[in-house]
Amino acid sequence: MAITIVSLLVLTGAAWLANRALPFLICPICAAVSGTWLWLCAASVFGLLPAAAYQPFILLLMGGTVVGVAYQGERSFAWAGRWPLLWKTAIISIGIPAAFWAVALASPATLALEATALAALAYFFFVRRAAEGGPRGEPPMPARVKELEDKLEQCC
Repeated sequence: MAITIVSLLVLTGAAWLANRALPFLICPICAAVSGTWLWLCAASVFGLLPAAAYQPFILLLMGGTVVGVAYQGERSFAWAGRWPLLWKTAIISIGIPAAFWAVALASPATLALEATALAALAYFFFVRRAAEGGPRGEPPMPARVKELEDKLEQCC
């Protein structure tokens, strides 16, 4: 357990520091949770850590990532924000069994699939949102609000 907690703390701090230099913001907790279960999976797959001892931690952290995806998706995709219960139900219904499957069938191939999925999620939730929205990843501002702000600035 100590290895898991130390990893979470170190990766949270690293992500927080990275946010000072990156042109987009990443969620430090998201990065820490996902990064921890990913490296624990890798260490288990390659025999560096006993898989049976770390499997509960990996599954718990993967479940946290699934919930984080449900939360970030609601903020990142307009349709998910309009239908949050449908979005969250779909993500949880797919994500929890997928996490269980990934741990049950742990191998270098599933590890590569996990890393690819995390990279895609990071792109869609943090990098793309920053490119489409305001600086450093703020969600896109509706055109009407922007128009009103511009008028207020020119007012006085």
